[in-house]
Amino acid sequence: MKQPGSVQLRWMTVLALALSASTPWAQDAEDTAAPRQSGTPEALTETAAPQQGVPTPEAVSPEGSFSALPALLQQARALLPDQPEAAWRLLEPQTWHYAGSRDFDYLLGVAALDSHRASEAVMALERVLNNHPDDIPARTELVRAYLALDERQSAHEALQQLLQAQALPDDARQSIQRYLDIISRQPQAANRRWQLAANLTAGQDSNVNAGSTRSRWVIDDGQVLTPLAENRPQSSPFLELGLQFQHTLPLSDTLVWSNGLQGSQRLNTRQHPQDTGMLGASSGLAWTRGTHRLSAALNLQQMWLHGHRFRRASGVLAQWQFDPDPRHQLGLYAQLFRLDFDDQPLRDARRTVLGLTWAHALAGSGNTVFIANPYGGQESPRQPLPVLDFRLAGLRLGLQRDLGAGWRGNLGVQWEERRHRGPDPLFGRIRHDRQLDLRLGAEYPIGPRLLITPQLLHTRNHATLAPNDFRRTQLLVDVQYRW
Repeated sequence: MKQPGSVQLRWMTVLALALSASTPWAQDAEDTAAPRQSGTPEALTETAAPQQGVPTPEAVSPEGSFSALPALLQQARALLPDQPEAAWRLLEPQTWHYAGSRDFDYLLGVAALDSHRASEAVMALERVLNNHPDDIPARTELVRAYLALDERQSAHEALQQLLQAQALPDDARQSIQRYLDIISRQPQAANRRWQLAANLTAGQDSNVNAGSTRSRWVIDDGQVLTPLAENRPQSSPFLELGLQFQHTLPLSDTLVWSNGLQGSQRLNTRQHPQDTGMLGASSGLAWTRGTHRLSAALNLQQMWLHGHRFRRASGVLAQWQFDPDPRHQLGLYAQLFRLDFDDQPLRDARRTVLGLTWAHALAGSGNTVFIANPYGGQESPRQPLPVLDFRLAGLRLGLQRDLGAGWRGNLGVQWEERRHRGPDPLFGRIRHDRQLDLRLGAEYPIGPRLLITPQLLHTRNHATLAPNDFRRTQLLVDVQYRW
């Protein structure tokens, strides 16, 4: 699927070539030492994978010395025409050492832009222009980056600044003027973005029905019950297909409207009564100003169990995000949802969750990112039933790091505790759950659009009520294709 603005970006590529012909492309590293600066915000959200055969940054510059910078830049130039992703992977880990160097920041910006990281390209190219405002190639690439981000006003201003350059050839000056006219005539509605992704997941589930690990259940009057086979763990291979569609429409330079559709269907080959399906829709606004971002979205979801409608969820998710520097991110969020069960109306409830998020990207090689998310909330039935009314509190921890050879690993741990208000009428005791979830996985990009992700998931729920005490392990491989 073509991204909006692809024609404009190709147009600007031609313009960049015309301008670079009149200004020599930097070839030698600067002699002066550069100030140490943080890396890019990309580390908090997405990390590109290196390609095999590409020398690692450590092999080029083990200590970040400026005597090694020319060799690093030479290898990056060799990769850029055909392998911008590899060039980005080569340069980005060295940002900590060389940010501030004119040649390094320029090549880093071009590699980021050509590997679809426009935000990181803007940061690198703006560092060049802060110290060298007359750098025509850097400003030209900055225009391309602004257009990739649909920031037409910023691109218009950067083009106006290019026109003021005295060394600008006449043909390039005329091209810039034509492009300014194109930007001025384009309606705002042209800045639309579309994204479509499909996931195919296959794996093995040791307890697809979350069956109890206990072979004997002791109820309130002291009787001992033997659970039926359907209440004990049932294993099964499974296959799941998912689709996600996202449409983004910038309403202004700071306000964006996003709409999404999601759907999935899971088939358990040995346990079809546990087959599940999901269809969801969302619509929301995001407002960005400086390092702050506020967003709110309405969400609707319908879930099916064995082909029958099981549960509806509708509500709002609001979030505040703050990036104090390129390697840290803070956030607060609130979830307010209404749950409706088609065949069990007594379970209809309202669920509220408040949480805090914190992410930290470590300096140095490996692109290591640490994530923490404490949260708490309550689920209250709409009927006065204390047995279904509970409070919850939890903590999620995550770690992501490059593993080499193109792989990026991730480790996740989640602890959640749930305390119900009233005793269960059959077991005569209050339900109290303590659940631990572990996730170990890795991802590997097979080209720019295909991603493969093997994962190992394990859940252990310790519960005071025997039917809710279970353990579950899933081994799966997910393949995602993005348009």
